Amino acid sequence: MRYLFTVLVIFLFHFCLHSQSVLWSAEIDVLLTTLPTESGDDRCTQLLRRPTSEAMGQADKFASLHMGGQIMQAMLDSDLTAFADPGLADAINVDEVNALFSMIDTVYLYDPVTFEESVEFVENVTDPLTFTEVGVKFRLNYMADGQIEQEPIYGYLREPVSMDSPMNQDSRPAIYFPIKSVSKPLNFNKRKWNMIDQHVRNVDFDKAIDLPGNQISKEEMIRQIFDLIESGRSDNFVSSDGRYSDLSASDRAMFRSSVDTVITFDPVDFSQQIEIIENETNPDMVNQIRLVQYWGWNAKKAELSVLPIGYSPILTVVDIDGEQLYDLPLFYYIPRRFRE
Repeated sequence: MRYLFTVLVIFLFHFCLHSQSVLWSAEIDVLLTTLPTESGDDRCTQLLRRPTSEAMGQADKFASLHMGGQIMQAMLDSDLTAFADPGLADAINVDEVNALFSMIDTVYLYDPVTFEESVEFVENVTDPLTFTEVGVKFRLNYMADGQIEQEPIYGYLREPVSMDSPMNQDSRPAIYFPIKSVSKPLNFNKRKWNMIDQHVRNVDFDKAIDLPGNQISKEEMIRQIFDLIESGRSDNFVSSDGRYSDLSASDRAMFRSSVDTVITFDPVDFSQQIEIIENETNPDMVNQIRLVQYWGWNAKKAELSVLPIGYSPILTVVDIDGEQLYDLPLFYYIPRRFRE
């Protein structure tokens, strides 16, 4: 009895400590393009690709080129449990998976002798090759030390919308599955992993759904992050130069404000003057957050793992007329254990 009481006290202590340190939480959908492409700020970089077996046939080799196809194939092989609901409570079998995505088409046939026309109904079975996208519901938790936890809640698959399909993305049927969140670097064992990708994805803050009980707003969170950087209390903030180098003192001060030169003219003698002005960074202009993650698919275990690496607030830079020019990653939050 005393042992159970001790365990309960420790659990409540850690729960309360975690609750107090989480200042802002939101849920957000991230759509991962699982084909190995690289376009703009949303990138998927191949780190490890390996077909599941040389004896599985050409079609299965092609399916192994993207995670979406592998996940659907694992569901059809009953290696990965599929669910009909995002709460992962209503498990469905292979027949129900096929019924969800298969479609009945009409095929017109002509008799080569009599030229008579006939109609046949053909069922298009679920094709794993068409599932090239993986959707993930994340919970983002901003901590007092500047960390933003990226907690995967569930994953889901949808077939891409075809050009002649009247359905939009949200109205397509979805199938859900669990995701394993890991905190240690993925082991690049080629006998264990079927593929590992590095995903860099920009997501809009406007699409994030704030959770009840938030202590601060998104704008206050950005201001607190700037305060942490300027004070130098955390060494997890690094430059956005691609090398994740440490921030200098001038770098830390620059995120709060930037210095520009403005040319003005005297209205009396029309003489030219140069003024130095300080532009304060507006948290309202930080409309996106860039998530850096590693994704690994273990074909043997039929398990999808995600390793969150860090994040970067994205500043929307505008001209004097308020027109958007480009998106600027201000800095990265990358823990030192992932940089060594």
